[in-house]
Amino acid sequence: MENIRKKKLMQLKEISSEYGISKTKLQKIAGLEEFPKPVCFGRHMTKLYRRKDVEVFFGC
Repeated sequence: MENIRKKKLMQLKEISSEYGISKTKLQKIAGLEEFPKPVCFGRHMTKLYRRKDVEVFFGC
């Protein structure tokens, strides 16, 4: 059964998989000023992106 509730925060690898974009290309896109800025968590500064912001960027 598919997970009905989607996660609100996503890693680049999840964005890459969901939108069918290579990780390399997505890293270049993430460097653009228009791309949503990540929220950083924890000691290792894990970068997570808000799903709503990513959906708006990709026009979903």
